[in-house]
Amino acid sequence: LKEGKSEGRVDLKNVTAAKNVVAVGALAGLEGEVTILDSVAYIARGKDEKTIMASRSAEPMESATVLAASRVDAWTEIILSEEAAQQDLETLVESLAKSRGLDGDKPFPFIIHGGFRDVSLHVIRGSCPMVHPDGPAPARAEWSTVKGTIVGFFARNSAGVLTHHSSVTHAHIILEGAQFTSGHLDSIQLQAGDILKLPVR
Repeated sequence: LKEGKSEGRVDLKNVTAAKNVVAVGALAGLEGEVTILDSVAYIARGKDEKTIMASRSAEPMESATVLAASRVDAWTEIILSEEAAQQDLETLVESLAKSRGLDGDKPFPFIIHGGFRDVSLHVIRGSCPMVHPDGPAPARAEWSTVKGTIVGFFARNSAGVLTHHSSVTHAHIILEGAQFTSGHLDSIQLQAGDILKLPVR
């Protein structure tokens, strides 16, 4: 991306053809965000800085310039016993994954489903704000309370490849119902009773 290379590299239709796929990434040309949950692709594009246009498809025609994807045939569900702020999300996921025998030094996907507070997300519009902050500003949105699903990857030592330089996770969120949309997760407050799903292996 630093070299301006954002051409399509991954045919999303091929990815969603497999079962039980989860993924997060960016569309070709950095025209938006892609989130895949249960082999269904959620595509989000920013019309302007305040308007996000989202859709879902089991056979998307788009391609991605970067995509982290995993096929997970079995999940372990953990009901969260207390609230957790955005800054605690990475520690929470890592500690619960280790307690279930997952190797925190290898990338793995995770899902969190439930009700959330103080949610904010963004959708890129032709430029990555972390790489080119002077490019087109992303579309942004926020909610005080909302229900949805987080799809993410925990990836230590993957800064600049799977995650931003200041993070060990890359997470997107899908909001269903009347507030249907999707995008790259910026901040969130998890609630007690939310369900964290980790791969069995």
